[in-house]
Amino acid sequence: MSVHRLNWVTGIGISSSSSNLERNQITAEGIQFLANALETNKTLTSLNLGGNELGNNGIEILATALQYNNTLSTLYLGRNSVGIDGAQHLANLLNHNTKLVKLDLQSNEISDDGIQYLADALQNNITLKTLNLARNNIGDKGTYNLANALEHNNTLTHLHLALNLIADEGAQALATLLETNRILTVIDLAFNQISIHGIKQLASASQKHSTMTTLDLRYNQTDANNRAILNDTANVLML
Repeated sequence: MSVHRLNWVTGIGISSSSSNLERNQITAEGIQFLANALETNKTLTSLNLGGNELGNNGIEILATALQYNNTLSTLYLGRNSVGIDGAQHLANLLNHNTKLVKLDLQSNEISDDGIQYLADALQNNITLKTLNLARNNIGDKGTYNLANALEHNNTLTHLHLALNLIADEGAQALATLLETNRILTVIDLAFNQISIHGIKQLASASQKHSTMTTLDLRYNQTDANNRAILNDTANVLML
């Protein structure tokens, strides 16, 4: 989408409550028009910018504009090459914004290093309820740091970590979190590298978690016999 067309679309789109600008080849240059409008916008509650070309610079522009926005509650930024630096800018957003409830960051190469920035911000954030970090090259280190941070978070209910590189150490960190956290209701760990040992730890922890409704462990390292055993021990598991 050209800069001039984006300027025109922005003027129309953000007068409604929802705007879908997915897969429009929007770059850092183009996002500046949208950012300027969002600083004072009072109507837009949901914004989809998935599959564009924002990169770190575009994310910085957008995150800065949204720090004090009091309207937007849902933000989709999947497939935008956010990376580590972009994750730091989004962490700054989470440290200041008090309206955002759902943040989708799937497929952004955030990695363990980028997760550290987001984890630190989640210790202070008091509004975010859903965080999608699927397909971001997150391993055990990033999961451990995220789990530790969520011990101090009282609002996040849905955590999506599918299609990452999480193995048993990361599973253990999340199992430890579930022993004390009573806020999380959904954790998606499908398509990771967790063995039956890690899955048993999560299953045991989920049994003690009174508010957990879904623990998705499909397509990890389990076989039919293990799935049958685990399905008898935890009714929240998806295997």
